[in-house]
Amino acid sequence: MAGIDDVEQIESSSGDPSIKVVVVGDDSIGKSCFVTRYVNEEFDPFQPVTIGSYFLTKTVKHSGTVSKLQIWDTVGHERYYRLVDSYCQQAKGILVLFDLTNVNSFLNVHNLWITKGSPSCHKVLVGCKCDLVDARQVSEDMIKEFTTSQGLGYFETSAKFGVNINEAFLEIYKRIISSS
Repeated sequence: MAGIDDVEQIESSSGDPSIKVVVVGDDSIGKSCFVTRYVNEEFDPFQPVTIGSYFLTKTVKHSGTVSKLQIWDTVGHERYYRLVDSYCQQAKGILVLFDLTNVNSFLNVHNLWITKGSPSCHKVLVGCKCDLVDARQVSEDMIKEFTTSQGLGYFETSAKFGVNINEAFLEIYKRIISSS
């Protein structure tokens, strides 16, 4: 977990710049749990399915820079693929999620999700459900080959136990503010 010196939640002020970060990936892979764990520090295994999208905000400070993150949790069903395009417009960062226990969700990263956003949009790949070790279907070699070819940062996370959630958000945030 990121320490309080790395990223700290602070009181929002009206002058804070706002940064749009979108979370994309297949349906039922844990996007909403991922976002809720980060913003509210909660885990609900019975989180309702996202219809369209919703967003939460979190004000963060890193290395003296204060920003309000607008974190958009999007619908993951393929029939809404074009709708997700509209949510990714003007996003500064995209967290591309897949389920480590579902190889098809990883294959859809290649086919659907990695193309979202503008060419200048920063992206980080996130493998969800790292706590389900025995059910894992996506190998480390598959992931390494893909992240190397795409120049992506990568984190394996567990919303259930809060593993690497803060780190994934910190990475996308650092990429965004370093290019501003």
